[in-house]
Amino acid sequence: MVADQARGVCSSVRMAVAVIVLSLCLMACQTVPETEREQLLLTSPDLEKALGDQAFSQVMRSHQEIVEGQDYETLQRVGRRIVSVAQPELAARGFGDLEWSFHLIDDDTANAFVVPSGQVVFFQGIMPILENEAGVAAVMGHEVAHVIARHGGERISQRLLVSSGTLLAASALSDDPDEGERWLGALGLAALFAMEMPYSRTHESEADYLGTRLMAKAGYDPEEAVRVWERMEAATLSLPAFLSSHPTSRSRRDALEADLPVFRELMPDADKQSPVPVKGVGGH
Repeated sequence: MVADQARGVCSSVRMAVAVIVLSLCLMACQTVPETEREQLLLTSPDLEKALGDQAFSQVMRSHQEIVEGQDYETLQRVGRRIVSVAQPELAARGFGDLEWSFHLIDDDTANAFVVPSGQVVFFQGIMPILENEAGVAAVMGHEVAHVIARHGGERISQRLLVSSGTLLAASALSDDPDEGERWLGALGLAALFAMEMPYSRTHESEADYLGTRLMAKAGYDPEEAVRVWERMEAATLSLPAFLSSHPTSRSRRDALEADLPVFRELMPDADKQSPVPVKGVGGH
């Protein structure tokens, strides 16, 4: 009798959680500007900004920042230019009030990242690959595009949804705690490959597209974004796309190259004839 009552309570709880999750999903669907991709957002811009501040502080505590030199000055100049043309889209998404800052850290990793509170961080190791100011603009546009598209909030929302769905599925498959725990582990691994990683690749491809639009609007030759991924492909070994959280360098290059006519139309008229001159960075 007690066991039957317990199972009844569990079933009721599962049903209630399922209804809540479904309701949240229906209320939280939004659309990414320009790409018109629908996305799930269970977070607010303010929450994303607060979490971004925390993440930035954690990273910077363990790295030495570079605050002078040609690479640092290039980041400041390019960052201001990209953010300036991105302001209308940032404001439309609830991020128009950010105080942007651009940071260079002493690390040989070829990487860069942004947090939703407006801090963009480049690792010194990526600068030789970027090679020039337009290359920096390609990656800067990509990072700012992550904020416009609210990819950070979407990733948090996906993780919340996957966690809730996995728990529901595991408990529905078995009322036995030990059996349910085994299913939980298997479903969690499946969710990683079936949902979370493909979405990450979608985010990166979307940021490539939106970011190259930004660099073109800022007057930088969008073809340099294609060249960046050619150099990235030569400099790094890519995992097969299915097993990677990022698209391969070659697939990113090919996608951008196909859209070059669209990007060039976004350049200011004067810059279509004379793109912003490239200036060597990273020792070039």
